[in-house]
Amino acid sequence: STIETLTIGALMVDNQSDVEKLAEAFSVCTSIKALHIQPLLIGYRDVKTVAPLMKALAAMPNLKKLHICFDAFGEKKATQRYLKESASILQAATNLQGMEVLERSRGYQYYPELSNGRSF
Repeated sequence: STIETLTIGALMVDNQSDVEKLAEAFSVCTSIKALHIQPLLIGYRDVKTVAPLMKALAAMPNLKKLHICFDAFGEKKATQRYLKESASILQAATNLQGMEVLERSRGYQYYPELSNGRSF
């Protein structure tokens, strides 16, 4: 049996080890075509980079649609840092047909410059 669509609510990566483990888990997900994570809660004090996770998502061979909302527990500067870090990695993924990147603060702020403009 395969999973083609996966929706995850309130996924938390508390430290760098969590990021690495989650990246490893997604690196073997070959059947997922649509992934929705809202929000991805990031422990900004202990997470130095989300690059391994974003690289794993970008490398998922069948992933066509990605919706991800970043939240560093309301810490706007940290959230912005993770957004910028993720942008180039995700935008380089040629398999993604639809991508939405958002920041959660007092509401949801959509980042069209980080998204590929093709919503799903």
